[in-house]
Amino acid sequence: MDFVHKPGAVQSVINVTYALDFKPGASDRVAASIMNEMLGGFFRSRINQKLREEKAYTYGAGSRLVPDKYVGYFTTSGSFRNEVTDSAIHDLLFEISRIRREKLSDTELALVKSVTSGNFARSLESPQTVANFALNIARYGLPNNYYDTYLEKIAAVTADDVLAAAGKYLAPDNAHILVVGNKDAVAEPLSKYATNGKVNYYDIYGNPIDDDQLKVPANVTAADIIAKNINAIGGKTKLNALKTVKIIGAADFSGFNLNMATLYQFPDKMSMEITAQGQVFNTTIVNGNKAKVGQMGQFKVLEGDAATSTVNQAILFPEVYVGRSDMKAEIKGMEIVEGRRAYVIDILKDGQSTGVNYYDVETGMKLRTVITELSGDEVITQTVDYTDYKEINGIKFPFTTKLSGGGMPMPLVMKASSIETNVKIEDAAFKLD
Repeated sequence: MDFVHKPGAVQSVINVTYALDFKPGASDRVAASIMNEMLGGFFRSRINQKLREEKAYTYGAGSRLVPDKYVGYFTTSGSFRNEVTDSAIHDLLFEISRIRREKLSDTELALVKSVTSGNFARSLESPQTVANFALNIARYGLPNNYYDTYLEKIAAVTADDVLAAAGKYLAPDNAHILVVGNKDAVAEPLSKYATNGKVNYYDIYGNPIDDDQLKVPANVTAADIIAKNINAIGGKTKLNALKTVKIIGAADFSGFNLNMATLYQFPDKMSMEITAQGQVFNTTIVNGNKAKVGQMGQFKVLEGDAATSTVNQAILFPEVYVGRSDMKAEIKGMEIVEGRRAYVIDILKDGQSTGVNYYDVETGMKLRTVITELSGDEVITQTVDYTDYKEINGIKFPFTTKLSGGGMPMPLVMKASSIETNVKIEDAAFKLD
């Protein structure tokens, strides 16, 4: 049982897989393909019907049985809500076991054979597919009429053939289970699926993580971690002396050059303008507990969770305010961020998270912030990574900021060209009406 932690994830990606001896020219290949089709190969497959249609765990789940001259493999996978991750694994393994012990009904067999025949017939409309068939015959030593008689092979498959193929090629007890998701939300109950009763943790690069080394020492508190961060970036005296900050930066996004100007007036005002090709693309203004956003000159006043999340962006150094009656910090544990151990702290304003922050254990510098918010019924998670810290008037600012998630198709790396502190900013920059 292997686990890769994705901070803030609201879904788990589950993959159950293993290698097997399944050759392209195997005598039972057609029966095995029909077996997998019924298990998880099409919309009305057992896996999709159980996990999507009956239980609403996912938008879709399925399986693949892939032959290879040297090493074939089986896999079943899907994305599932955090709260049903444990149950989804159970049901995936259950359906694999069920098709090994129960024959397909006459109705199921007729349906899956019809689907398989239809898919094969439609594939012949593609010249590339026909060419691949010819290559397969040469590459794997198949009979010259292998595909000419493929529909006959499908028609000849019986429920007993499918059952035999399932018993031969499906091995739920030997499966390798990998989950990518929010460790805090879903990992703990998954140990029962491990042969040794222990979940193995890995970073996003596949490097093993010793979970015992990621335990916060008993004598370390959230206040200690916050204090170390404040001292690392310049100290509370210098941070309290900040009145304004002006950040100018740029990023390349899908071939477009984006320019960003962000103005902060402490404690709770922000104005951010993004331009592309000389046009104002996006504007965000925060003034106290109110906020509005605009695209191409059309503005909207934010309400509810969207307003709260945007207002929190105006707090450039939330660590400074921890300890006020409305600002608290909770320690969530320790994780690896880009190869470095980091303390995980959730900073809350009026009981709501402003972002989960990751602080380098050794240096105290903030490495990452994960922000989770609701957009309608959808939960959106954005990760902000901070690097390239430079000192400006005694305070260290990250000059490179990488944003990922949040509905963006690819990460956006913003590089600051200049950062100024305590410059004059007109109040009109933060005007909402």
